[in-house]
Amino acid sequence: MNEIQSYKTKYMTATGEIELTAEIIRKVLAIGDKITDEELFYFMKMCEYQKLNPFVKEAYLIKMGKNAQMVVGIDVFTNRLNNDKLCEGWHSGIQVINSEGKLEDRKGQTYLPGEKIVGAWFSLNKKGWKEPFYWSIPMKEYLRDYYDKDAQVRKPMKQWAEMPAIMIVKCVIAAGCRKAIPSSFTGLYAREELPVDATEVNYTINEDKKDKNENPDKIDLIATKEEFDSILEAAVNNFNVEPYTIYEYTVKQMIKAKLITLFNNNTDELIIYSKDVPLIIEHIENTLKVKEKQLKKKTEEEKKKKQAEEGKKKQETDKKNTVKNDKKNDENKKEPDKNKDGVKNE
Repeated sequence: MNEIQSYKTKYMTATGEIELTAEIIRKVLAIGDKITDEELFYFMKMCEYQKLNPFVKEAYLIKMGKNAQMVVGIDVFTNRLNNDKLCEGWHSGIQVINSEGKLEDRKGQTYLPGEKIVGAWFSLNKKGWKEPFYWSIPMKEYLRDYYDKDAQVRKPMKQWAEMPAIMIVKCVIAAGCRKAIPSSFTGLYAREELPVDATEVNYTINEDKKDKNENPDKIDLIATKEEFDSILEAAVNNFNVEPYTIYEYTVKQMIKAKLITLFNNNTDELIIYSKDVPLIIEHIENTLKVKEKQLKKKTEEEKKKKQAEEGKKKQETDKKNTVKNDKKNDENKKEPDKNKDGVKNE
């Protein structure tokens, strides 16, 4: 065993003391194959230096292409900003071309139909500075897209297409933190900032590609359940089912059927290849359609059952009334006629 493989570090984080070793990272925390000892060592030292706890998902080591990348959750940035002694308040928002055709820095992430998001901005009141720190980034340099072979055009990836404001603001917060307070954020990058070579990402379902064990070096994006939030809303709204339950059920069924493989089998998370995203979405939609049919069928069966029960009750009631009326008529027939004085007629 070489020096790096035997190296271990123990340090305190905001969530308690942890111990990291190369073996733990490789088997439990790293995502992807062919991660070198040097990359493992760098990840450990960065976690130690930045006091990050990868066991609570504050940091990931992801192998993308030739190099492994340390990725940090956006909550790490915002939590640290709120607790940093040098930060006396911060703001972020989007840059839009408004209805008048003018560039506008807007707080938050709200924009109107017809307005175009062209970037995002971040400002911070730094202790000891006379002027607030300000940083902005252009959308065109951060937007992650891919080439749709069927339509023969470039299209934004799913999250960038559905929530561009959220994605670009996450990027500017991370970039702004590194610029404003490098002592607290050096070397930390959000997942949304990862340099993806989108030309190799194909979100169309290609039936000719049955081999799901392609070289991991070709992986461009790691997709998690967050990729499916909009698809899974139907699970909550229509069926009162937790979104991740549908995601987990579908992915596990597809793994069992050998339709897909996990990106890293050494983790409890269902982290998948980006190329499998459209196929999984298709199966999730089919799952929801089947569940919708089952729910509709169940509702119809319950309705028919209720109607049958009501019909049966009505028949029983009618039968009882008929018997009662027949009995009364029989009694009336048996009873002798009486005159108006109540005397029996002979």
